Amino acid sequence: MTRWVALLRGINVGGSGKMPMARLREIASEIGFTEVQTYIQSGNLVFSAKGTAEALAARIDAALAETVGHKADAVVRSAADWKKDMAGNPFPTESATDPGRVFLVLGRTKPDAGTIEKLRAKATLGERVEPAGDGLWVHYPEGAGKSKIGSFAGATARNWRTVQAIDAMLAG
Repeated sequence: MTRWVALLRGINVGGSGKMPMARLREIASEIGFTEVQTYIQSGNLVFSAKGTAEALAARIDAALAETVGHKADAVVRSAADWKKDMAGNPFPTESATDPGRVFLVLGRTKPDAGTIEKLRAKATLGERVEPAGDGLWVHYPEGAGKSKIGSFAGATARNWRTVQAIDAMLAG
């Protein structure tokens, strides 16, 4: 079996996307995933399963829609792909000194050149947007909350601290 991470969009501590992580783990187990874990209250699901990233994302989406009425648009990566995503981080110094301000942004599809340029055009306050692998890395020197960059369709972001924590979980 392969180890996977699913990043769920719109899962939050409060508000309309609130979902208890215990319930998310139950749903994942109900659809046949094993070694299920979650990390913090923001839709990070680590599990073992057979299948492709696309098929597993579809299973998660369908299960969440059916059981809790939540549209998640799960972004699924294998442990090997996660390692590649991490290795592509173009901001190693910033990640080491301020891990909460460097973000990996992943979607189901790779952002095209036009999308990357639109996001870069919105960058202010010293922000930098760099493509790497199938996603983007963004450094927000003043914090993501002040940014006008946004994201690309179907994408979700995790800061470097979370990226590292998920990597440790994938390693078992």
